[in-house]
Amino acid sequence: MLRPTIAIAESRPGARASLSGAVRRQFTDVRLDAIPDLPALEARLRKVPPDCLIVDAGGEIGKLGPPIGRKLRKTAPDCPALWVFPRGTDLRPWMPVLRAGPGDFLVRPFSADQLAARIRFCLASGGHAELQRANRVLAGLVEARSHDLYESDERFRLLFNSCSDGIFTVVLPEAADEERIVEVNLQMCHALSYPREEFLAMLPKDLLEPAQVNYVMARLRNLGTQKLLYLETILVTRDGKKLPVAMTARHFSFKRQPYILFVVRFRARPRHGDNAPGGLDHGYGAFAAQTGQIMYEYNLRAQTIRLTGATRQITGHSREELESLDRETRQALIHEDDRREVLRRLNEAVRELGEYQLQYRVRHSENAYRHVEDHGIVLPDETGAPYRMLGCMRDITDRVRAEQEERLIEQEIQHSKRLESLGVLAGGIAHDFNNILAAIIGLTDMSIRELDGPPDVLEDLEESLRAAHRAKDLVKQILAFSRQTGEERSPVHLHVVVREALGLLRASIPPAIHIIDSIDVHSGMVLANPTQMHQVVMNYCTNGIQAMSEKGGTLEVRLEDVEVTRRFAATHPKLHPGPYVKLTVADKGHGIDPGNIKRIFDPFYTTKGPGEGTGMGLAMVYGIVADHGGAVLVESVVGQGTEFQTYLPRTPAEEHPLPGARAVEAPGRESLLVVDDEHAVRRFCQRCLTPLGYKVQTRSNPRNALADFKRDPRAFDLVIADQHMPEMSGDALARRMRKLRPDIPIILFTGFSNEVSEGIARDAGIAEIVSKPVVSAQLTGAVRRVLDAAYGPRPAQHEEAAK
Repeated sequence: MLRPTIAIAESRPGARASLSGAVRRQFTDVRLDAIPDLPALEARLRKVPPDCLIVDAGGEIGKLGPPIGRKLRKTAPDCPALWVFPRGTDLRPWMPVLRAGPGDFLVRPFSADQLAARIRFCLASGGHAELQRANRVLAGLVEARSHDLYESDERFRLLFNSCSDGIFTVVLPEAADEERIVEVNLQMCHALSYPREEFLAMLPKDLLEPAQVNYVMARLRNLGTQKLLYLETILVTRDGKKLPVAMTARHFSFKRQPYILFVVRFRARPRHGDNAPGGLDHGYGAFAAQTGQIMYEYNLRAQTIRLTGATRQITGHSREELESLDRETRQALIHEDDRREVLRRLNEAVRELGEYQLQYRVRHSENAYRHVEDHGIVLPDETGAPYRMLGCMRDITDRVRAEQEERLIEQEIQHSKRLESLGVLAGGIAHDFNNILAAIIGLTDMSIRELDGPPDVLEDLEESLRAAHRAKDLVKQILAFSRQTGEERSPVHLHVVVREALGLLRASIPPAIHIIDSIDVHSGMVLANPTQMHQVVMNYCTNGIQAMSEKGGTLEVRLEDVEVTRRFAATHPKLHPGPYVKLTVADKGHGIDPGNIKRIFDPFYTTKGPGEGTGMGLAMVYGIVADHGGAVLVESVVGQGTEFQTYLPRTPAEEHPLPGARAVEAPGRESLLVVDDEHAVRRFCQRCLTPLGYKVQTRSNPRNALADFKRDPRAFDLVIADQHMPEMSGDALARRMRKLRPDIPIILFTGFSNEVSEGIARDAGIAEIVSKPVVSAQLTGAVRRVLDAAYGPRPAQHEEAAK
């Protein structure tokens, strides 16, 4: 292997640099690639997998757990992977991933020699796996090509030998060579009493009566310009008898080699005993039936058909029933949407005396339709006019259905990817909104507390604060769609939440709308946020009620336990086999147009009039359900109604969430450093904390803040930093400050709660994460908790206790 490529997948720059240096010291002639996150890793594995992939299981990618390992194995099964685990990692859940493909693992700490040995093993196993994969691919191609050739040859041989006319093929000479016979059917051999091998060893002129040789051969040599020739002549049998025939000769080329195909009609057909091949029912019917095919011979003049093979299996009718039908009735068996095209193609083949290959649907006797593949050829009579059709038909229903299911799954995956990209966009917008709202809510809340002015001014401020909180709720809806809220969850009996929502709705719905309660009160529990579940139910129900506002109708709400099977999960990528609680909300309203169904979960998309909806309702529902590991299916018929089916994973009742801490507002005397690029947020922190006795300094640029901290790391007791800042993120700033002073407590501001994972926060030494927007009591409570945890109770508390 020349200059192998080693890719290091690690989100932490420091750890990535350390691993890269260790690899470079051991392997000087390699290409190193740094992969910072999971999307970049998946893209790399799909495009060109490296010769060795090193994944640090202690980083962001590895901490996603064995499911990510299985996903990576599936994306690039032959790529050798070296997994590096932190000390104390339980490797039992990882063993299926480690055994699934080439590679190895290491547990920290390890020596440089151990790392080098594992990488060499991965490179060697990768080369072996690549060779095995190539061998498997080549073997599969050879097998598939051999099978196709075998099927093609068998199909040709079947049609060739089942023809009641004699057929043989001659290759035209090059230079002075004579014409040679290269193929012949059984009927031709029986008619002239030659074994097949002996027939193929003869020259075409040897078959002719001597007086006819010059005439016939001269006409055949001019066939290249005529393409099709009809002639009558006399052939000589093996025992010397003369046999009058009418021959049609057609010129064709294969791989630039010219050939002539002869179709021979015997004017006085000889008798050859009981073993002579006759029509379709002589020997080939059993073969066709065993292979699930129908063979047919159709007389174009008499409009009659002869059949053999799997007629009842494909059509539900016996051979006799189908042969007794007239032409119009037989054509009516073809699906009406396919019939016009099928007849056009068949008529075209008849006009051109050519072959045809069709796919269409045929009605079964049980009124179900089967997909068939039809291959055939049109043969001429002695005058060259179309005379009959020989064909073979087979059932391909299972293959067509599998292709349709594959297309549906692909559409589902593409739709999910589009919604996920919209979620990322929505999350970014929500972060900016939260920065703005943090200043508005925080400063307005402080102004209300401190202002001693006219009542109408206070009322205006309170109304502004209420409006800001409504905006905060809208941001939560956007974050719910983008699945970035991280709301607390607990085991919830969903039937309690649904019944509560229906109770609120019954008091306000019009008399013409009736609610049908089909809720199973014994249904299982789901691990969910009750408020979000209430929002989901209310959105479904209010949409259904609005759809029936003009004509009235029924709104049925069903709740039940279901088991998702592997087959059902295979057609719905968001579901996995296992127990679920299924919530169904069905209305009898106007329904949803098929062109709108794919967009109803898009944010801000609505078909309602102005003032009737924001377009966030179903987008929020989709985000909440997806964040809970569930899926939403929609069925709708225009004019008849819509049904939403929501699947949520069922959970045991013994799971419990951790209780949240309560914010406490308390005074202090410590020195604080606030780092945020938003001026309004810095001003809010200073206005909030300074009156309580804290000494607050603010910085707008993280690099300036780091420079001040370097000059005197002991000048500050606590640092408050925003996560999203230009030039440097909050967690990166925290890491650098902790290197200068490991015991400095740090609070991180975020635009949404799970912007920074617990692992990243722990590695960066962050004491607490506070989500924007925040009011003064939340901020002062977080500051006091972190300071007391870092330095112990305040001296004032000790003095008070001593007194």
